[in-house]
Amino acid sequence: MLFLMANEDDGLAHLERSLTAINLQTLELTEQFQNVLVYVPEFDISTNLDLREPLKKLGLSDLFEDDACLRGIAPKIKLEFMKQTTTLGVDETGTQVTVATAGNAHRVINYRNKKKEKKMHFKIDRPFVFMIREIQTLGPLFIGRYTGFKDDDVETIELF
Repeated sequence: MLFLMANEDDGLAHLERSLTAINLQTLELTEQFQNVLVYVPEFDISTNLDLREPLKKLGLSDLFEDDACLRGIAPKIKLEFMKQTTTLGVDETGTQVTVATAGNAHRVINYRNKKKEKKMHFKIDRPFVFMIREIQTLGPLFIGRYTGFKDDDVETIELF
């Protein structure tokens, strides 16, 4: 899990605007891996997405048409909808992500750090962006923001 915290308390919007695939690649090339004890607030996120429009934008609009070509699954079938529910929880034991797509696919990702090694300490005490990346490609799987520090009564947690 990658945490990106702005230098200034009110710098989260600027940080988000500056995130691009290019500067994330640069970050990946320059990052040095070491054990770090990160103090991060506990949080839970749940989001529900209708995937119909994103799939159409990817060129998969035929899946939702009457003449959809899904012969390998069943004759004369089309998708009526495609929905995805994602939950993400971060606490002192680690991170858990659950993704369910239209009830047909289910994947749980768990990471628990069991090593007891000397670590650097890093305290996250202002709004931040977080990212969970695929291990081999380092491509982003989940990106979100936490802004709960601004007002103790109101917090915003979002997955993009």
